[in-house]
Parts: sequence; structure tokens; C-alpha cells
Amino acid sequence: FFYDVMKMAYALSHQPQHYNYVASVLSGGTGRQKCIYNLFFQESTRTRELFRVAGERLGGIVHEVIDPQYSSSIRKGETLEATVRTLALAGHDAFVIRYRGPKEKAAQDIADMCEDENIPASIICAGENNTRHPVQALCDLYTVFHFFRDRFLYGELSYVIIGDISNSRTIHDFLYGIALFGARHVVLVG
Repeated sequence: FFYDVMKMAYALSHQPQHYNYVASVLSGGTGRQKCIYNLFFQESTRTRELFRVAGERLGGIVHEVIDPQYSSSIRKGETLEATVRTLALAGHDAFVIRYRGPKEKAAQDIADMCEDENIPASIICAGENNTRHPVQALCDLYTVFHFFRDRFLYGELSYVIIGDISNSRTIHDFLYGIALFGARHVVLVG
């Protein structure tokens, strides 16, 4: 799966005219635009805007609620699950969630709920608390793939990761990603 994502990203970066093809695949050939809902419980400018722009470029209709804990029924006690359930039943196809709160894996909990209740919605984690940022990790992995494609795919690279290892949101997911492809050595400095 990750290899397919990397190949598609590589193709799009070298031939942007394929955006229309990807948009048609995402619509299932029906031509119906996908409705994407961005729910950002945590401050963000770059991530939120990049998701908005990507959704629109791929032909989607993007709706946003910024700080839903203050500007939606969540403030009155509605659960995140109830919000997503209602919006999905109203026709939203995907939810991009950036979460800050008491749950450890809110996006995964929502994805599990959708699967358990047969709700046809995709859930994308755009970061959670200070522990996860899988989309940023995918972007970082893609950068490595882009410049070192064969060596990356065959686990022939060594990595040195420098920074605040324990508080970095992206490092955990990046390490998980390189573990899938393999690495000669990984050194953490921080």
C-alpha cells in the first residue's frame, strides 16, 4: 500500500496533468465530487491549508470547522463520533482530523466506528496531540523515496534523526514508516 502511495505521488509530482485522472478515480468514475470535511481541533495553518488545497485540486468540495470545540455542537457536549456520524450520513466522504484532547488515537477510533457501523467515510489523521502526525511522516518518507528511490525500497539507507525525539509528533510515525521498508541503521540524537 505505501509503495503504491509513493508511486502515485511520484507520478503526480512529475506529471501534474494526472490530477484529473486521480480525481476521476476518487469519484469512482461517477463524476460525483467527493465531499471532504476538515475538523481541526488544534491550531494549524500549513497542514490545514495543504489539505484544503489538495482536496480542491483533486476535485473535491472541502468544508472546514476550525476549533470545533468552540464553534460546533461539540462545545455543548456532542461527541466527535456523533459529529462525524451525522456529517457522513449527510454525504461527506472523507474527514481530515487534527485532534487535541483526552483521546490517544481519536482518528483511529473514528475510523473503527465507521467500519463497525458501515459508514462509507475515509478518515485521515492530520496529527494528534503531541504523539502522531502520519501525513507529515508520509511526506517525509516520500522525500526520501523521491531522491533515493531504489535504495529506499530495498532498505539500504541509514538515517540520523536529530531533534526533540520524545516530543516530536512526526518522528514516531516516520520511524514506523522506515521500519516497513527497512534501513541499514537508524540513529536518534536528541
